[in-house]
Amino acid sequence: NDSDVDVSEFGFELQYDRPLWIVEKRKRFGKEESVQFFLQREGQCLTVGRDATGADEMQIPLGTVSGIHCKFEVSARGQLLLTDLNSTNGTEASVEVFGQFMLKPIKPGVATSLRGGSTVVLAEEANDAAFSILRVDPEELLEEFGDGEDGAEEEEEEEVERCFPGHVVDSAKISLDPGMVGDGSFGQVFYGTLEEPTGEVLKRSKARVEMAKESLEMELEMNHRVQERAPAACAEYIGHCEVAAGEAGRVYDGRLEEGLWLVWHFQGTSTLDDLLKQKNGFERLLKEMELETEEGGVRTEDIEMVVARRVMQSILGHCAAMHRERLVHRDIKPENSLVVRLLDLGACVDLKDGTNYDPEICVRDPLYCPPELEVIPEEAVKGWNAKGKMDQKMEKMDSLWQSYQPGSFDVYCAGVVLMQIGVRSLRTTKNARGGIKPFNNDLVNSDHDLDEWRASKNFPDSDFSVLDANQGAGWELAKLLLQKASWNGGKDEVEGGRPSAETALQHRFFTTM
Repeated sequence: NDSDVDVSEFGFELQYDRPLWIVEKRKRFGKEESVQFFLQREGQCLTVGRDATGADEMQIPLGTVSGIHCKFEVSARGQLLLTDLNSTNGTEASVEVFGQFMLKPIKPGVATSLRGGSTVVLAEEANDAAFSILRVDPEELLEEFGDGEDGAEEEEEEEVERCFPGHVVDSAKISLDPGMVGDGSFGQVFYGTLEEPTGEVLKRSKARVEMAKESLEMELEMNHRVQERAPAACAEYIGHCEVAAGEAGRVYDGRLEEGLWLVWHFQGTSTLDDLLKQKNGFERLLKEMELETEEGGVRTEDIEMVVARRVMQSILGHCAAMHRERLVHRDIKPENSLVVRLLDLGACVDLKDGTNYDPEICVRDPLYCPPELEVIPEEAVKGWNAKGKMDQKMEKMDSLWQSYQPGSFDVYCAGVVLMQIGVRSLRTTKNARGGIKPFNNDLVNSDHDLDEWRASKNFPDSDFSVLDANQGAGWELAKLLLQKASWNGGKDEVEGGRPSAETALQHRFFTTM
């Protein structure tokens, strides 16, 4: 770790089955000798602040540093966790973007996992309140400080240290309900409870599925980002926990099995897809929206129209909130909507810094994705991930957003959802005459002319009653949402092309009855 370590300074007996963390205080713009603190045992911690003078504490006598500012603590799995203790001027930790580290504020009261090579800065103006985080692997410790005797058992090679952002949930406080409630391509979903009496939803990666672990780790990253920048858009994310082999149980016994788990607050049992397939689905959707029927509430004949409006307002509103933060969901569909919130951020991309965006990997659901297939045209991003300065890369992403409006990818997906809600024959794949499955392909065959698509079908006019109401307001909106992107042969938004989510919310479909 390019740092001289004196074993006599540890103050505790080394363990050769877990990493050693070195928290090194330094001065960002100075050259005085650094001060090192060694942390390894579970629960071992270092508290830092202006008034921190006790054992296992470090004092930094600066006005910009709070009395008790933050703490470093070692988890049961050997991770180094950093928590800002509600300081006045905040704490920043470096995260890796494009292979480089950049400082970002951490959320007060939330334990954030650090990695070797990180930098931590207390208070923006405190030049001499900065720390370097060094990590020494178990095998390095054994080689450097081991006595060569058989006292330490040989351990299996440890995985590369993973650094996960956000709150670390205590896995011992979680109990699972019996049975799995969701089984996707990469993950499995369970209901459970924390120690306090609140319902939670948990997700783990599927065993023996290629890229399942990586997908779950990226979903963790994106949930953390969305929760911080567009918290009302998606299911309320609590945090994560990693269960070690020695602490693992079996799911059928109500205990978490080994591996990474993501945790959300419970916010509903049925997705939009579940409800659309039910005979009384629209009545249930109305109840989910806390609206009443008849007697001063919604008239029975207006239920489908009211539900369609509210659902689309919710989806487009959540998309607009994410797009303002340069976040694109890329998987908008009924299965990923709880009516009040969006779900499943495994495909989400952050176009502020390019996280989870790979031009060579096209993430999409063919039933809902737009004809351009990509959020940004491939030719526009050649060499976009080349080595260079961070500010230049960030400027590049900003330019790409302005030029190609990647959020319109989600807008098209929302248009397909509108068709599924508004056209009865598209609500279920059980209907031999229609169903959503062939819709996107049929629309391609009609060159994305929705009028031509409708003329090619033999659906009764009653199937289109929701979209045809109010002089065809819903049909007009659907035609706008389902156009080709401006950079893929379509019109520009100002010329009547596919609108942004923000603009779509102003359409008369939402304002007239």
